[in-house]
Amino acid sequence: MIVVIANYLPDAVRGKLKLWFVEPQPNVFVSGIKDKLAQRVTDMILKHCPPEAGILIFLETSQAPFFKIFAKG
Repeated sequence: MIVVIANYLPDAVRGKLKLWFVEPQPNVFVSGIKDKLAQRVTDMILKHCPPEAGILIFLETSQAPFFKIFAKG
């Protein structure tokens, strides 16, 4: 599972996220994609979003402690 919380997302990134994610509230994205794809999506988000985006990503992993947290901005 991966959860992305942002203050702002560029339109191109937002469009890509809507392929795999559900958006329960504005700028909150949740998905149950597998580890490898989740890591690729995380890398894409961090690469293409400016620091002003204020991104927080919770990524579930299969190794202890079973999650990673990424932040930008």
